[in-house]
Amino acid sequence: GISGGIMKKALVVCPYCASGCKIEFTVENNAFTITTPGQLLYLKQKVYEGNKAYNSPDITYTLGSDLDMYGYYWSSPIGSTSYGRQGFKANFDGAGHTIRGLYAKSADAEGRLALFDGVSGTVKNLMVEDSFFYGENCGGIAVSLWGGTIENCSVDVIMGGEKFSTEYDDNINIGGMAAYMLSDSNIINCTSSGIFFRKLNGKGTAYIGGMVGGAHGAA
Repeated sequence: GISGGIMKKALVVCPYCASGCKIEFTVENNAFTITTPGQLLYLKQKVYEGNKAYNSPDITYTLGSDLDMYGYYWSSPIGSTSYGRQGFKANFDGAGHTIRGLYAKSADAEGRLALFDGVSGTVKNLMVEDSFFYGENCGGIAVSLWGGTIENCSVDVIMGGEKFSTEYDDNINIGGMAAYMLSDSNIINCTSSGIFFRKLNGKGTAYIGGMVGGAHGAA
């Protein structure tokens, strides 16, 4: 459960994981099975770089085993939309597996923290447990849904919100599945548990929900 090892295991972050722990792979026939933390980190890098060979609606990633991310460097989500980037356009099937030990804290103006961001495809059959996110916009699965779907997923996480600037707006969004979702997005058959909070006496208005923080024209 969430009271387990995240605060003990993940606070010690390897300073080299941002570059040295990635395991390269090539997507063939629009599919790849991820089985190691290094492959997940490599996917994050290629999507961040805008490489369409790793990030298109035709691609499906499948999780082939549980992943323990304790101690790995997780400074941003897969498909971070910060600074005009395009989000996660592919699909991700957790196949009933669990990702544990994600730890991310940001004082960035946008503070976008989760496993994914800008999801326009489908993320399904995935569990995220024993993880911690602290920023302005945090979600257990995704920061934002851009017309995408989260289905048959569950989370057991700690997430906190704090407004670090007024550069964008005054809102803090914290949601079990997604910090916020746009129109034509869906969350189907999902569950969340854990601790969701905002900084006491902090700036801004906080939108905190078990499924989603802010819903902007979403169904």
